[in-house]
Amino acid sequence: MTRPMLHRYFLGILLLLNAIGGKAQNNIAPYNVSWTSQSLNSSGSMPMGNGDIGANLWVDQNSPKRWILKKA
Repeated sequence: MTRPMLHRYFLGILLLLNAIGGKAQNNIAPYNVSWTSQSLNSSGSMPMGNGDIGANLWVDQNSPKRWILKKA
């Protein structure tokens, strides 16, 4: 098989995977998480961050705000 033919096959596979993957991402509403009440402890915390620096924030019944910061 020649190199240009391999490139065509590879491009065709990428386009096919893109078409399949695009259909899977249409409905992300079930994955949106919202908090409507206070948590009982840190297990109900809201995670925040960007992969390098992270934080967990929660409000429990004993104190107004609690948080943990971490660096990866």
